Amino acid sequence: MMAPTRGKHRLLRLVMPFVAVVLFQAFLAGLSLEMLSSVRAYVGGEGLWSKGQKDAIHFISVYSQAGDEDFFARFKTAIAIPLSDQAARYALEQQPPDLDAARDGLLGGGNHPGDIPGMIRLFRFFKHGPYMATAIRHWRGTDSILDQLASLGDAIHDEMSSSAGAAGRAAIHKEQIDLIDRRLAPFANAFSENLGEGSRFIKFVLSVANLLAAVSLVFLIVWHARKMLRQQGLFETTEREFVARLSWQASHDALTGLVNRREFEARLGNALDRLSHQPGRHSLMFLDLDQFKVVNDTCGHAAGDQLLKQTSALLQENLGSDGLLARLGGDEFGVLLRDCDANVAMETAERLRLAVQELRFVWNGCVFSISASIGLVHVAEANAMEATLRAADMACYMAKEKGRNRVQVYHPSDSELVQRVGEMAWVQRIRNGLDEQRFCLFAQEIRSLGKNEPDRTRVELLLRLRDEDGKLVQPGSFMPSAERYGLMPLIDRWVVRQAFALLAGRLASSEPARPSSCAINLSGMTFGDDGFVEFVRQQFDIYRVPPGMICFEITETSAIANLPSARRFIQALKKLGCRFSLDDFGTGMSSFSYLKHLPVDYIKIDGSFVTEMLNSKIDRAMVEMIVHVAKVMGKSTIAEFVESGEILAALREIGVDYAQGYAIGKPAPFESMYPLSADARREVA
Repeated sequence: MMAPTRGKHRLLRLVMPFVAVVLFQAFLAGLSLEMLSSVRAYVGGEGLWSKGQKDAIHFISVYSQAGDEDFFARFKTAIAIPLSDQAARYALEQQPPDLDAARDGLLGGGNHPGDIPGMIRLFRFFKHGPYMATAIRHWRGTDSILDQLASLGDAIHDEMSSSAGAAGRAAIHKEQIDLIDRRLAPFANAFSENLGEGSRFIKFVLSVANLLAAVSLVFLIVWHARKMLRQQGLFETTEREFVARLSWQASHDALTGLVNRREFEARLGNALDRLSHQPGRHSLMFLDLDQFKVVNDTCGHAAGDQLLKQTSALLQENLGSDGLLARLGGDEFGVLLRDCDANVAMETAERLRLAVQELRFVWNGCVFSISASIGLVHVAEANAMEATLRAADMACYMAKEKGRNRVQVYHPSDSELVQRVGEMAWVQRIRNGLDEQRFCLFAQEIRSLGKNEPDRTRVELLLRLRDEDGKLVQPGSFMPSAERYGLMPLIDRWVVRQAFALLAGRLASSEPARPSSCAINLSGMTFGDDGFVEFVRQQFDIYRVPPGMICFEITETSAIANLPSARRFIQALKKLGCRFSLDDFGTGMSSFSYLKHLPVDYIKIDGSFVTEMLNSKIDRAMVEMIVHVAKVMGKSTIAEFVESGEILAALREIGVDYAQGYAIGKPAPFESMYPLSADARREVA
């Protein structure tokens, strides 16, 4: 009986150090990840804090000149972010700290709820650290200036509201605002710089600590293993395993298990060197996830890490042994295909893109559609590695610029750079158009095809821009730039405000010509505008437009791209009494499966089916199927691009509820479609 007992004790002595190593490494890794996550959250929060200050100064400056209450409301929203952060710091600095107040303050500062506990712990236990203490000191330096800015904003608002001497004090207000801006800038810049330096310092310290712990533990394990295994002649094998493990960790990414950037660049360099003395052709890809930031910001860093692991496994599975896959950092991956034909490389890139596109990432009940932008470079001669990497990065950037979820092959003489410069010029022209009120609204009739429905006038509002010479510019010229560079939320707000003002003018007059329902297009970017629903509520209060008159239109593709956000957005506006229409329906591959999750009232059949339905049995069948499903779901249908009486008759026969197109009426300026007489204009005024 003694022999088995001695064997168990020997096995226990052999295993226990390894168990201790695993537990210690797990603890150290968990601590490091939590620290880095908290530091990243602080850096991100500082960006929101700094943006809030800049926006507050901008909006109160504009408000002091123009007196538009919307700008004052935006000032209050912006200034609330740094003031909330300030309140959080006050709560943490008092003794004992008020953790509930600190949590509320950080939430008010726009920080993700999942990051707030780590931010509080980092402040409490590291506020006296070398970089953190300096950053906090600069942060405190902004307190009195921010309070002065908030007080000045309220004072300006009181003066503007009383309209007594407000115009004469505009110059004084501008001088006061500029002074606050100049005083605030040095503290804000110093705060940002010290926080960045602190972030890098903490990352360095944690890296060194993990490295030292790993080295120390390796030596401990080697020493213990030498002692325990020498009698069994196993030491040499174990030592080689440890060396192999250390070598693997130095060349691979810890999260995904893929080759890291350093190893990838080393192998790419070897492949390029080989081209100098041996003919061949390699291909290099940079792959960037398009929705990673949305997942990370919405669900936190744990969700982002899980998405990266799932994507890595998916890419490796579809790449197989044909090439080298690496995680280069963040959500960026690299692929090296040695001795690969250009056509085969393109097929491989498309295969990877489609694999990512089909991935549905689920986190806490939320489903995210994922896609990837891929830059592809073919290398047939020994180029410098830096130039090759830069070319792949440029191609990936151009893939994103062209709309994401695509493969872009790099060509040195590509004209896309010229096109991008032109698009950037549109950004300023759009801003000037908004500032100078050169945007205008056209209206196009939507006619009922039912016999029993009372005669009601429905219209869709269409956006146009008058250029510097007064000529009309179609949306296709400026809308892509507005979407690409994040200007659509500003344009959507302008459209809503202008539409409500026009409708209010017709409702307030005694003129009989007025629309009964008005469709307003919204972009997918506005789903992420947290203040948009409140903005619409304010417009209803200001203009007294019945919510039932308003039908917001969103495209199927934008809704499917961010289904959870679209659903919340629609439900919030429907609570106000608005209706919704799903535009361009039928273009998505899974339209019907998504439709049941979107609480819309109208389905707008994509015009590509309508225009060819008389010539194509397939297109007509698509229209009939959409109408049938819509009726089953209790939704009305609208056919767009109705260009002839024959199409109109066919739609009526199928049972489509509404039609829109040149056969019904062409777009015309809203004011000319619903004119106000001189007496009516005086009534409105």
